[in-house]
Amino acid sequence: KEVRWLESNECLKKLVLEEHVPVETYWDLGINDYTVVLFVQRVFQRVHLVDCQAFFGESMLEIATKLKKTDYRFGTFHLPHDANNREQTSGLSRKDVLQSVFRDVVVHERPKVKEDAIDAFRTTHKRFLISNHTEGINTFWKALRGYRREFNEETRVFGKAPRHSWESHYV
Repeated sequence: KEVRWLESNECLKKLVLEEHVPVETYWDLGINDYTVVLFVQRVFQRVHLVDCQAFFGESMLEIATKLKKTDYRFGTFHLPHDANNREQTSGLSRKDVLQSVFRDVVVHERPKVKEDAIDAFRTTHKRFLISNHTEGINTFWKALRGYRREFNEETRVFGKAPRHSWESHYV
C-alpha cells in the first residue's frame, strides 16, 4: 500500500544532491550476508533517499574507506543495535571501526518488536522522495516492492514477521 502511494504521488524522481545538507546513512549490517547502506538527506519536511549501496564480504573498515572517497558531505551514521558487538579478530565493535573514520556515529536500540520498525516507515513514507538515478536506489526500489511477510500455507494467513530474503536487507 505504501509503495503504491509513493508511485502514484511521483515520489520516485531524479533528485539533485543538496550540497549544503549533510548526508546521513542508515545501515543494515550483514554477517555472512549483505551490508546495506541508505544515504539520506533531510530537506525541510522531506526525506530524500539519494543513494543506496550494498557490500558483501567487506570489512567495516573497507566499507568506511570506500565511503570516505565519495563526494558526500556526511552527517550522522545511524547503526543498528548489533553494531556494538565486538568482533573476535580485532576486539573492536563495528561502531568503533566506523568512528575511527567518521565522527558522528549513533547506535540505535533494537526495536522491541519488528513491527515497530515497519510501522515507523508506514507513518513517515509520505515525506519521502526517492532518487531514481543510481543503480543502488533502483535495487532498493525493487527490494521495497518485493518486501513481504511470511505466509503460512497451513493456516492461509500472513504472519507478523517479514520474510527473510534479499529484499529484507534493504528495508
